Amino acid sequence: MAKKQEAEDIRVKIVRVNPDDCQYQHVNDIQVTHNEDSFFITFSIVEPPTSVEELKENNEIQAIAKSKLVLSSGFTEKVINLLTDYFGQYQENING
Repeated sequence: MAKKQEAEDIRVKIVRVNPDDCQYQHVNDIQVTHNEDSFFITFSIVEPPTSVEELKENNEIQAIAKSKLVLSSGFTEKVINLLTDYFGQYQENING
């Protein structure tokens, strides 16, 4: 008969590495799509036209992608919960 192995709790420290070429990006637009097991998130910057004439000329505004992410559905849930918690703390801090 096989010996029953006891579950062992192993903890691993995550060391976050931030390479120089991984810069913060300002974004003001987001697009989210999904399939049965992943979410696809594109963060973009939309730069408004500098004049009404420019808008009339082009009749469109580009959203320039700055970052594209693929998240598992489980990780997406964790991100949503984390952002909800942190945004709640943020609101409490600014509203006193």
